[in-house]
Amino acid sequence: MTNADVKTAYPNQYYGKYDSTSGFLIIPAFDIWNGVNSNGQSINDISTLPVASDMIALTAAQMSLIQYGTNTGYLNIPVDTASKSLKYPDRYYCDESTPAAFYDMWGFSRIPTISNTLHAVVTNAWDARMASALTGFKQQVWDKSSNQLVDYVPPVVVIPLKTRAATALASARTYVNNNYTILNEPTPDAWVAYLKALMSIANGSDTTSTALPVAPTTS
Repeated sequence: MTNADVKTAYPNQYYGKYDSTSGFLIIPAFDIWNGVNSNGQSINDISTLPVASDMIALTAAQMSLIQYGTNTGYLNIPVDTASKSLKYPDRYYCDESTPAAFYDMWGFSRIPTISNTLHAVVTNAWDARMASALTGFKQQVWDKSSNQLVDYVPPVVVIPLKTRAATALASARTYVNNNYTILNEPTPDAWVAYLKALMSIANGSDTTSTALPVAPTTS
């Protein structure tokens, strides 16, 4: 076949065969116009390949993604056999949880069933996240207004004043006990007032304070 004949028979440059039983693309895929497969091996006889209508047309980006390794050791690309297309054409996806969960949809041992709404993640964003693995995966969320990933900022946890008072009270009691009580020394008035103020907040009898009292100076 001449180059013109090849392009007529296969109007898309890249194709892949698929297994209708497993529902996966068969690797390697083919760069038919250049006569090589995705493993870099020559296609000895293009005429032995199925006709274009019996294969799945792929994009250059998808052929490039096939070259990427997987963390799971699997490279299983789910296909929609009815439409002869890839079920997850962009390979990398995230969901709308907070923070987002990320999926390599080509890296499962069987066809995944994920009920969450998924959004495609561009390769450089996926690579940046994987590069952060050694220091802890970068936390991100899908911003629906801009349709892109943004850094996840955890909400500030506000500790109730009563809880903070109870914690401070326990610490203050330990200090007073170690420095005065067990030495049979009188507790200074400043410490007595401080303990009483904390107790009032911790037990709920003080409902007007908005901040903890300042602890007496320690020497």
